[in-house]
Amino acid sequence: MAFDLNSIIIMITLSIIFIVFLIFDIFKRGERYSLLAYVMALPLINYLWFKITEGSSSAYAEYQSFGVLGMYLILVLLWIVAMIRDAILVIRKRKEIDDVLLFLLVALIVQFVLTAILPSNNLIPDMQTGCSSYLAFFWLPELFTATGDLNPVIDPNLVLSFRISVTALVVLICIPLLNDIRGEEANLVAVVVITAIFIIPFWIISYIWAPESTAVLTFLFCVILFVALLLVTQSGQRSS
Repeated sequence: MAFDLNSIIIMITLSIIFIVFLIFDIFKRGERYSLLAYVMALPLINYLWFKITEGSSSAYAEYQSFGVLGMYLILVLLWIVAMIRDAILVIRKRKEIDDVLLFLLVALIVQFVLTAILPSNNLIPDMQTGCSSYLAFFWLPELFTATGDLNPVIDPNLVLSFRISVTALVVLICIPLLNDIRGEEANLVAVVVITAIFIIPFWIISYIWAPESTAVLTFLFCVILFVALLLVTQSGQRSS
């Protein structure tokens, strides 16, 4: 069993740290550290990733139906909780959507860096178990086989939950964004730039739902967002 008493205590401690930043606003300190909740979810998730793969493949067999994908499902769910909190505050004009997106982007970048560093052959190669190498650097959950089929080892219900959760997270990002810029002036270039920022989230959604149609689905989602932005914003060019 990979989880002994010390491991459980560490997980509880890391969970408390995340919760503190999640509810940081109730301390009424007037500081924006609550946005660090997105980053503070990472130590817990990566520690879980380390523990379930500790001891190579033989130890991982006990958790393979849940797998590394299960760790990312937990991460996405934690981010969803934080995003619901921030979406409400953005709609109430108590937070800026720019700040929320910045900290979420920082958390994503940090996690991608960790997926390249932690499982490396020079550090913790056991963490490569249950993962596939992307771009020769990033070790991510092995969601699909080489033929494009779902990994038969992973629980299909878990895969469905992960797909729905990632989609919900992106939707939760878009809703406060559209609400925040509604009626604001934005020229065509600004609309294009905002749309381009969402290419990666849309690519991820497209890939996990239909890897063979990733490119066309990403393009479709970008067009839908582009049209939505045109509808909710005003032209930045005033008529004389």
